[in-house]
Amino acid sequence: MSDNESQATVYSDDEGRSEDKTITLIRLVKERAFLYRKTDKRYSDRNLTERTWTQISTELGWTKEETRETWTKLRNNFAKKARL
Repeated sequence: MSDNESQATVYSDDEGRSEDKTITLIRLVKERAFLYRKTDKRYSDRNLTERTWTQISTELGWTKEETRETWTKLRNNFAKKARL
């Protein structure tokens, strides 16, 4: 295997966030379904959701605002493409 094959490719979006961190964000949110599943009783618990977004943003090394904005863009883009 060559050196090029052994290194993972990391892409950046317009804000400079890496693909690896975006995938990590998706995984972290998926593990916390109450952030997006309206039928979950914890969905409307604002204290819990705020604490959770803070935990996720800390793990990613982003601000809470960057984290939520990135998630919102991902969610909206997915929904838009799913409608096509």
